[in-house]
Amino acid sequence: MKKSYFILILVLGISSFIFNNHLKGKFYNEKTEPNYQQFSLKNIKLNFQSKSLDNSYSLTSPKVLRNSNLEDFKLTSPYLESFSKGLLINIIKAKKGTLDPKMDLFILEDTVTLENNENNSFLITSDEMKINSFTNAVSSELPSIIKFEEFYFKSDNFFLKSKSKGVLEVTLNSAKIYKKEQNKSDVSLGSAKKVSFYPSSGLVILEKSVTLNHDNIIITAEEIHYDLREQRILNINQSDLINKT
Repeated sequence: MKKSYFILILVLGISSFIFNNHLKGKFYNEKTEPNYQQFSLKNIKLNFQSKSLDNSYSLTSPKVLRNSNLEDFKLTSPYLESFSKGLLINIIKAKKGTLDPKMDLFILEDTVTLENNENNSFLITSDEMKINSFTNAVSSELPSIIKFEEFYFKSDNFFLKSKSKGVLEVTLNSAKIYKKEQNKSDVSLGSAKKVSFYPSSGLVILEKSVTLNHDNIIITAEEIHYDLREQRILNINQSDLINKT
C-alpha cells in the first residue's frame, strides 16, 4: 500500500512538473508586472489530467499572466473543455479566469457560459463559475440562468455535480422557473427557496416556500416533485390551493 501511494505521489508530482514546464515553454515576449509576469500566447491548447484520474481538461487562452512563484495563472478569454473518462462533458467560456493547479481549481469570470454536451444538454450562464477539477463540480455564488429545452431557471446561485451512475444534479437557491412560449410572454411556472434539477429525467424537486402554477391553479407547499417535460406533479407535501389564475 505504501509503495502504491508513493508511486501515485511521484506520478502526480511529475505531471505537475511537466504541466508547468510545458506552459513555460510556450511563453514569449515576457514583461514584468507587480507579482505577475505577462506573456503572449499563440492561442495554444493545453491538455492536462486531474488528480482524480477520471477527469481531464483542455484549455485554450490567447493571453496568460503567470504569478511569479507559479502558484496560479490569470487567463484572458479562456475556453475550457471538461472530460470525464474520455467523454466531453462541459464546454465553459468566459472573458477572464484563473487557474490554480495546486488547488485543482478554475475560476472563470465575466459572462461565463457552460454548455453541457451530454444527451440531455443544458446551458448555464453567470458572471462567475468555479470548477473543481478533482470532482468535476461546477458552482457559482452569483445570480445564474439555467436553460433546458423550452424551460429556464433563474436563481441566486447554483451547484452542479455528478451523483451516482453519472446522474447530474443542479442545485439552485431562491429559484424561479419559466417556460418560453412562442410569440407570447414567458410563463412563470413556480418558485422555491431550494430547487434540485435532474436534466436526464426532467425531474424538479422544489423545497421550502414552494409556489407552483399548475392547470390555472396556484399551489403552495413545502415540497413538490415535478416532471418538467410533462408539466406533471409527481408528489406533493403539505399543500394549499390559493386561487385560480
